[in-house]
Amino acid sequence: MLFRSTGLAAEQLSTPLTTLSVGFDGDEDNELGLARLVADRYATDHHELVVGGRDIHDLPRLISIVGEPFADSSLIPTAAVCRAARQRVSVALTGDGGDEMFGGYYRVAASFWGDRCRLVLGQAGSEVGSRLLRAVSGRGILQRAGTVMQYGGTDLVDLYAEVGAVFSSAERQFMLAPDWLGARGASSARTEIEQRVERVRGLPLATAYARIDQTFRLPAQYLVKLDSASSAHGLECRSPFLDQQVAETVAHLPMRTLLRRGRQKGLLRHVARRHLPSAVVRDDDPLKSKWTAPIFCTRGYESLGWGIVVVFSRGLC
Repeated sequence: MLFRSTGLAAEQLSTPLTTLSVGFDGDEDNELGLARLVADRYATDHHELVVGGRDIHDLPRLISIVGEPFADSSLIPTAAVCRAARQRVSVALTGDGGDEMFGGYYRVAASFWGDRCRLVLGQAGSEVGSRLLRAVSGRGILQRAGTVMQYGGTDLVDLYAEVGAVFSSAERQFMLAPDWLGARGASSARTEIEQRVERVRGLPLATAYARIDQTFRLPAQYLVKLDSASSAHGLECRSPFLDQQVAETVAHLPMRTLLRRGRQKGLLRHVARRHLPSAVVRDDDPLKSKWTAPIFCTRGYESLGWGIVVVFSRGLC
């Protein structure tokens, strides 16, 4: 997503734009190669950073800056790239908000197509079809179709709070102290989701899902991560995709427009083709590149895993 803002920013400057890209040590699933193509296209002052096991030692300090339980391991590479950026610049542009505003997540696209399946097959037909298709082994087109039907046939509260969640509502209830919940007027770990779903009732399923992402997950997780990581190194970050005029314009577009040609970020891809190399914007490219630190495979930290999350969650709540 940052590639789009990089290209647009570079076109507005008379001097080379400073760019940075992050990869993971021993992990080939990264965007370093694509970032080089964009950097070459716009002749930017480009730098690459490889995050490895050593970077996890910064986690306790980062958690203390966040000040609350935080389970997004991409906090580690975000902090690393902020540290590297601050050595060269004091203000940086990020791609945050692009996925939330332009339909970049698979779950939103699946909700869009699942809702259409439900209108044709009915609620019962979607539920039965989902169970049958998801029972098929492997990860082929039949199983993906089953996932789409599952999204279309599931209540939005369950869809957001349970489907694809690392912890169930019951497990989250166990982690959160009653006093902490009570101070927020919540009777359970699902209360806030239920309240937010009520605000978007009546909207099409995918649009409602995206609205909750924009008003809940984005500010409560992704922007907290960015703010904490950048503050740790004295870097000011700005997110062009969250510009007020951009956000207000996109909010009035129907989901079928954002998912142009049925693709995640379809509209944004269409615009990006004018500014980026063809190899970067392809119809057969991955749905979303991974931005998760592979800390569970890092030598010496195999047993760390979700223990970090549980310890910090139970300790701070």
